[in-house]
Amino acid sequence: PTQRQSISHILRQFHLSMTEKSKNTRYLIWYILIYGLVITGWNLAYSSASYLEAINIFTGRQVLTGNFHFESILNIGSSFIHPPLAAIGDAAGGLYGARAIGIPFGLTLTWIIYRTGCLLFSKKQGLLSAMLFLFTGTAIFLSKSATGDIIAAAFLSLSFYLLLLSEHKQSRILLVTGASALFLAFVTKYIVIIYVLSFVVFVFWRFPFYRAVLFFLLPLAGFVSFYGILILQPSMDTVISSYLITYQQLQLPVSDIVGWDLQWVEMPYLLAIFGMFHKE
Repeated sequence: PTQRQSISHILRQFHLSMTEKSKNTRYLIWYILIYGLVITGWNLAYSSASYLEAINIFTGRQVLTGNFHFESILNIGSSFIHPPLAAIGDAAGGLYGARAIGIPFGLTLTWIIYRTGCLLFSKKQGLLSAMLFLFTGTAIFLSKSATGDIIAAAFLSLSFYLLLLSEHKQSRILLVTGASALFLAFVTKYIVIIYVLSFVVFVFWRFPFYRAVLFFLLPLAGFVSFYGILILQPSMDTVISSYLITYQQLQLPVSDIVGWDLQWVEMPYLLAIFGMFHKE
């Protein structure tokens, strides 16, 4: 009886210790987010405004005051998503305020990475992914930059997370919402279009054909078509000429430009192909 009591006591203590450890790790993501808030909010005056930051703030002012013209449309992303936010931040706190707009999106992206890691692997891997993300200089820089890149990244990651959640819960609404988030990522930064194909391939690989078409491809195509007709078509000449002027000023061979583009997409596509056959 004494031996049984001692074994029972040891097991009870082990259970209590594991329960306490689980409670402690439950709040670890909040410590990570607090660290992210401090590190990204520190020294927002790291430099004067870059050309792209100035253009975003100026365009946002035009949109907010009603003086915006389609001839002034940006060729890097929608003038109606990040630029107005940057202008509001600038009005509230100058360049510091404009740069601070990206901080909540950077923290949101960190949380999405954590949740994605938990969904795909485990809570430990989710926490590790969030920490590794916040420890990269690129994530910190983009989170405190008034360029809108971190907003596009947040929408892009949200789209992927919603697609995973849709598969997990067999939810059509989440699938449509994932398409909507992918559209928002694209219009925030047009460069996101290079990742769209990988998302389409993923959806058709993991979902039934009819569901992929009706609840992802058609909504996405509808959003893009509506945006193209309403926003891009009236200013298409301006957008195309701005790209041509940029190319003429760079005077780079097409092969170099293609090489740069491949640097953006080669790793995600390789990982996507690997993930098709190695889900774990």
